[in-house]
Amino acid sequence: MQVPASGPILYAMPPRLLKTSVRELVGFVLRSGDLISGGFSRPDRLVEGTRGHQKIQRARPADYQAEVPISYLVETDEITLEISGRIDGLLVEDDVVLVEEIKTTEADLDEIPENPTHWAQAKLYAFMVAEQSGLDAIDVQLTYLQLDTYERREDRRTFASDELAAFCADLIERYLHWARIYQQWCAERDLSLEALAFPFAEY
Repeated sequence: MQVPASGPILYAMPPRLLKTSVRELVGFVLRSGDLISGGFSRPDRLVEGTRGHQKIQRARPADYQAEVPISYLVETDEITLEISGRIDGLLVEDDVVLVEEIKTTEADLDEIPENPTHWAQAKLYAFMVAEQSGLDAIDVQLTYLQLDTYERREDRRTFASDELAAFCADLIERYLHWARIYQQWCAERDLSLEALAFPFAEY
């Protein structure tokens, strides 16, 4: 049996528990390596990107929560999948809950197209919050920060929880499909190894 084509990074835990992050899951399913629009031409830009995130987070209202850890379990007959990550920003305004995803870039903000990968990450975080909090709807904001000018572009949208649930169920099932194939391959590989007779009994 051939080794499956390159797939997501899976952290196997006993028994049948797989762990992945929001970023890894979305990046694998949507097959996009550009998780930071525009990319970075120099390594020091990674540090500037982190500072850019913090600059936006500090400018938010006092009750804004930054870098909020969250996880979500998906249980099937074959696999339990744990999805985890950190929400860039979470804000409760009256009865409205906002999830913010921040992206830093070297590109001109006017030249950044609609990015399905960025929105998918934000929507997956929003789904997890809505599911755990029992919300009917939730606001999602995708914020871009230009690192040279510190200009910002913000796009805020409201999603119904059932819309997010359907979107994320599709993402997760596509990920689990590969995980099942990978798990089956590992099982067959292990059986093949057990069936091999080592030629030197003394070893």
